[in-house]
Amino acid sequence: MRGFFLSMLVVTAPLAFGCASQPAAAPSTTVRKTVTLEEVRAASHDTLRELAAADGRVAQRAHVEIDQADLARAMQASLATEESAALLSGTPDAFTRAPRARAFAAAHARLDGLAPVDPAARTELAALRAVLREEEARFGREATLPAAATRLVRALASVEPPRTTAERTQNDVVLARRLGEIEDSLDDADSLDGDAIEDALDELEPFVGTVYPEAEKALTSLRLACGQALPAPHGPRRIPALAVTIGAGTKARWIELRARVRTEREAYQTPDESVHSADREAQATDLLLQRGPCPAAPAPARVSPAPERAFGCAALERGAGAPLLLDLVVHDLLTVGLWAIELGEERAGYRRVLSQYAMAGRVSTEVGSKLARRAAAEPETALRAGLIGQELAALDRPARAQWIRDYLARGAFLAAELAP
Repeated sequence: MRGFFLSMLVVTAPLAFGCASQPAAAPSTTVRKTVTLEEVRAASHDTLRELAAADGRVAQRAHVEIDQADLARAMQASLATEESAALLSGTPDAFTRAPRARAFAAAHARLDGLAPVDPAARTELAALRAVLREEEARFGREATLPAAATRLVRALASVEPPRTTAERTQNDVVLARRLGEIEDSLDDADSLDGDAIEDALDELEPFVGTVYPEAEKALTSLRLACGQALPAPHGPRRIPALAVTIGAGTKARWIELRARVRTEREAYQTPDESVHSADREAQATDLLLQRGPCPAAPAPARVSPAPERAFGCAALERGAGAPLLLDLVVHDLLTVGLWAIELGEERAGYRRVLSQYAMAGRVSTEVGSKLARRAAAEPETALRAGLIGQELAALDRPARAQWIRDYLARGAFLAAELAP
């Protein structure tokens, strides 16, 4: 199952284009090292400390204070190999890649081959490795513009406020430069990309405000450029063979499960409960869009979920005690996943997709359009939502609440994501 999940989120050239079989992998030479719970915790501390120095988003989610010595080492290595390296509020920005690559290499050198001696140590090491895989996957998705544009704009919006006048001045210069780089990449973008980038700029604009005059000019220029992008061409784009990548028959399976949940809802909804259905539909949408707190990963990797893993947490938590509400949530998790599949296969028809796969929750056209554009621009979040919907819809209704409790207890990780 873990292999299925990972292949769903990362399209490889052999899978997408049917290349010749790869040479057999060399036998592993990793030396196994037996470790105690205390040693796992020490390795986790060092790993998260280095990742935090390389990416301020990890520092925020792990509640780690950045070690200045780690930061100096990260930037020294970066400046030697990466001319465009830059700091925002004292940490490497998401466009600066060398510090993260260095931190990943150090983490693998530290963790590969560790063999915990007891269940608690195994659980904690599995959580740490899952966080590491998640960050490496994000690193890969943020590699190329304009495909990574919406993710990188949201990364800019998450930067901590400047602590000094010098930091504010530097932030203004760096933000303007990064927004200019995105604008320069738009020759390879279409109108769907442009609309999705503008949605992300809505999140950045309050952060820029009147604090960063140069960045504000660059943001306005980027908005104008996004509006000039040409319509999406017919045919697949950027996610080749997506339907194959996520597993044969997945689309048909999600459509079937979505219909099953809708039928169940109608069967269980009594006339008295029908009176409250409109309120419940509005609540389901609000919860699905809510950015409320999500449980952290099991210790020691107490890192709050990344955005793609946090999506839907509040709705699932509330739905665990409200079966009719949960029916709506599960239906709409599958719906968002189907949007990603359809828009991966045919980018030109996102308004048709909204009509063909309508949400059960009460959602405005504007909000629905934004969700669909994000599903196209950042399909990993939408596809993961579909997987959660699939697991829940395949269960009997009484078993769904326990599945959610187990899921949240794992820090919003699917069981497959914690597999060795």
